[in-house]
Amino acid sequence: MNILIFGLGSHGGGVSAARYFAAAGHTIRVTDLQQADALQESLNMLSDHAIEFILGTHRMEDVLWADLVIKNPAVPSDAPLLCAAKELSSDIGYFFRHTRMPLITITGTKGKSTTTALLSHILSDANMEVFTGGNIGISPLEFIEQVQQNRSDRAAVVLELSSWQIHDLSRRAFRAPQMVIFTSILPDHQDRYQSMDAYIRDKLSLFSAETPVACAVLPADDRYLQPYLPDIDARSIFFFTREDTLAPPFSGISYAAGVLTIYDHGQITLQRTCTFDTAYLPAVSAAWAYGIPLPSILGAVETYQGIAHRREVVRVHDHITYINDSAATIPEAVRFTLSGICTPVHLICGGCDKQLDPEVLAAGLQGVSSIHLLAGSFTDRLNTILDRERIPCFGPFSSMDAAISSARKSAGSDSTILLSPGAASFGLFRNEFDRGDRFKAYVRSL
Repeated sequence: MNILIFGLGSHGGGVSAARYFAAAGHTIRVTDLQQADALQESLNMLSDHAIEFILGTHRMEDVLWADLVIKNPAVPSDAPLLCAAKELSSDIGYFFRHTRMPLITITGTKGKSTTTALLSHILSDANMEVFTGGNIGISPLEFIEQVQQNRSDRAAVVLELSSWQIHDLSRRAFRAPQMVIFTSILPDHQDRYQSMDAYIRDKLSLFSAETPVACAVLPADDRYLQPYLPDIDARSIFFFTREDTLAPPFSGISYAAGVLTIYDHGQITLQRTCTFDTAYLPAVSAAWAYGIPLPSILGAVETYQGIAHRREVVRVHDHITYINDSAATIPEAVRFTLSGICTPVHLICGGCDKQLDPEVLAAGLQGVSSIHLLAGSFTDRLNTILDRERIPCFGPFSSMDAAISSARKSAGSDSTILLSPGAASFGLFRNEFDRGDRFKAYVRSL
């Protein structure tokens, strides 16, 4: 079969698809708008396979040649050439159609990767065999053969899904996940969506599968998602941090003032004093809904190590703590991270515009000790507001090294240098992971 990978990219999805189909004996062609120098890392990963590369352009003849086109999520689904595809899919869509193992899917704006990683850790700690992938940076095609061959009744796939991945998945019939978890909804990707409603409805299309979703784990106090909750057709488990969020009857978990409370149809069935990050509540709630005993869940939370680029403590050097929060690509995420730091903060922020409101970020910057800006279109808009509010800042800087060097000059003992951009990374960096890796590399070299 002739298979076209439409958009190789640098996040691994295109590479995994090309590698999987090539190993299966198909004829593979890869096309991408970028040139070889920008894709060198991905190209190196495919050097052992007989693959034809068409770089710097997308061509109609390649689409017509292919029996199956695997589209990269970064490519808009309404790209004119794709209308001519005999069959169009994505790595996520192909995986859904060619596996039968129970699927647990996680979506939302912020907290997806933390929930995905922690839930996988909890399930693994409970002696389940867990396959984890999706938007977290691992294509499920990396483990599709192991999933297809697995016959265990204590196995599950945990997938983080972006709105773009869900949009591609829902363009044709797909099997229902056993569980859908929403973390939070905040304004994001408004450079690609015409409205917040369109953005939210793409995520909600996970509930448009061929059969009903068995269980939905939902944030009860999310103001953007709340109007859509009555339309969700699934057994719903709610999580929340305010006791007055829902009126009975409801089932779910609250966590407030160090007390975790479990409700069954509005009635308290269990209370437990414990301490964990509120960002862990979606994963804790999902594990409980999946049937993992609470003591096992809390025990696993205590051994969880966290993930890269999300409030990641990189190093303490010369009495300064360096934190990498490069995955904070929206203003609200920066404010959330700042709220959890008690020491003086010297913030590195800014970057490329996603048509989000810089006023939201500026409002959270009044309490930081110094601000160091990375150059970009969002930074230009933010700078205008900082000037208006007379909030001092340094930069914009055209490199991570320069921004960190500036922050170090401002930072005193027992303070924090925080990379939490609140914006996209493109321009100076390949992606948010590259941005975070450069921060970590410089800090570790001190």
